[in-house]
Formats: sequence, C-alpha cells, structure tokens
Amino acid sequence: MKTKRLLSVLVLTMCLGLAMATMGSAYGGSDSDGTINVVTECTITAPGLCHSDGSEDLNKTQLTVDTEYRVNFTLSDKDGMDDIQNAYVKIWDTATSTEDGTDDENNHYTLWWNATHGAWACLGPDPAFYKSGDGSNSSGSTQYLFYVNFDLSKVALYSNEGPTYTGWKITINATDGTHSDVLTQCLGFGVAEYMSLTGLAATHGWTSVTVPSTDQPLDDPEAYLSFTVIANRVWNATAKSNATTAHVPGLGYTLGIGNVTFYDSDVAGSSIPLSTSEQVIGTLDAQLVPASETGTACKIYLWVDIPDGLAPGAYVYTLTVTVQKDA
Repeated sequence: MKTKRLLSVLVLTMCLGLAMATMGSAYGGSDSDGTINVVTECTITAPGLCHSDGSEDLNKTQLTVDTEYRVNFTLSDKDGMDDIQNAYVKIWDTATSTEDGTDDENNHYTLWWNATHGAWACLGPDPAFYKSGDGSNSSGSTQYLFYVNFDLSKVALYSNEGPTYTGWKITINATDGTHSDVLTQCLGFGVAEYMSLTGLAATHGWTSVTVPSTDQPLDDPEAYLSFTVIANRVWNATAKSNATTAHVPGLGYTLGIGNVTFYDSDVAGSSIPLSTSEQVIGTLDAQLVPASETGTACKIYLWVDIPDGLAPGAYVYTLTVTVQKDA
C-alpha cells in the first residue's frame, strides 16, 4: 500500500505541471515572422578547349605555340548574372609551375573576365596573349556561355605525354560576390616543340688575308655572325659546311674547310675546325629555354688559316648553322 500511494503523488504532480504550462501559453503569447534567405551560388559547367572558332574538342591533345585557341564554359546563377564579379581562366605547366604560380611566358597565363567592364583581359604574363572573348552579366539571364581566345608564347614549355596530353592544365573559377565555384584542372593539353633561328647574315667573308697566315678573324660584316634562338625546350646550336673544301669558282683552287675554325666567343685558341658534320658552337650546348619571345642572342666567331703557297682568289664555301633540341 505504501508504494502505491507514492506513485499516485508523482502522477498528480506531473499532471499539475502540464496544466500550468498550458495556462502560461494561453495568456503570455506573441507572434514573430521569420525569413529564410536562400542565396544561390554560381556554378561552372561544360568546360571546353577548342580551335579559335569553337570547332573540335582539343582537350588532351597537343597544341602548337603562337596559335590561337579557345576556352569556353557555362556559368549559371539563379540570382541572375548581375552579381557575377569575376571569372578567371588559369593555364599552367604542371612540371614547372602551380595553379597559383606567377604568370610567366614559359609556364603560366591568367585570363580575367572583369564584370564591371564586361570584357576579358590577360592579367599576365603579357596582354598580347589575349586575343578575343565574350560573356554576359545581364540581369535578364541566369546562364551564359563564356569564351576567351588566347595563344601561348613561342617559349611555352614543350610537353609531350602522348597519347593523352595533360602536362599543361586549365583551371576555371568564378565569383558572385559571396560564393565562388572552381573547376580545378578541368582541362589538359600538351605543347608541341618549337625552335627557330633568325638574324644570321646571308653572306660573310674575309676582305683581305695574307699568305701564309694563322687565325685571321672574320671582318665582314664584322668579327662575328650574330643570330637569335627562340626555343621551348633545352637546345643547342651547331655549325657545319656543305663540302670538304672552299673553292675559287671556275679555277679549281681549293682550301680545306678545316682551315676555317669557329667558337662562340673571341677566343681563337678554343676554336674548332669546321667540317661536314654538325658540331656544337662552343658553349651553345644544353641551353635553357629563353624567358621570353625575344629569345637568346648568340654569336659565332670565325677564323681562317691560309697555308703557304695558296693561290690568290675568292674562295667560296657554305656555313650552315642549326638550332636543335639537346640530345
């Protein structure tokens, strides 16, 4: 009996508590309106890499330098495009740079959509690498296809990982003021080899040499031949002749081509004889990629040894200078 009475008291107390709570709600209530503010984030979809006219899927292919290409993507925002502030396309070489690396002709490019001006630009390394582009931040649209055309410097680093080229990456991101969306490394490509040599004089010679003489320096157009190398991989420059002798046309007089020596600085003692096989010009071996399209300025100095008894005349020969990838 004692146990049962205790249970009755507990039940009564609980019922009283519920009743009091109900009475309090009936006499002390007030209303409050709530607002749930849903902000939609911008989203990037359908990234693409193609020719400058929008044709052909070039993702995971090898691109050529100094050629115009296009990156396109769709940017969506259900709030409308008015709050889109910026969009960025970053193009970079994974072997030598990073997504947030410094812009550089060799390995990193940043293309920027400025919503204030409604236009694309190249933030770096040089505005010239931006070619054209379009996009929209009009309030009447919640989705728009953006595109930006660009080219790569002639010294954009060579990259070959065929058949699926991904040594270079493309990252796209956009910001609507509060939120951003990023497609990290969404596209990839390789870069084809590029090498050129310019500025080499078409003719050269020695205006007057004596018989016999040793190490007579070139003097026409001056003591050396100059040229510029642009290359996007490690390179060397070589020299050779087209024949074993220089000759006087129509008379048959000859001079061994090995009597002509060459080097890349004015040090005759370090020069080597010219031959019909390609030989590296002095220290122009395993040269690094130039920092920009201005290239690397090079020189080749020439000397001639005239043996005793050589007949007078104008001896003609061909000098071939070549730039090529380093072995």
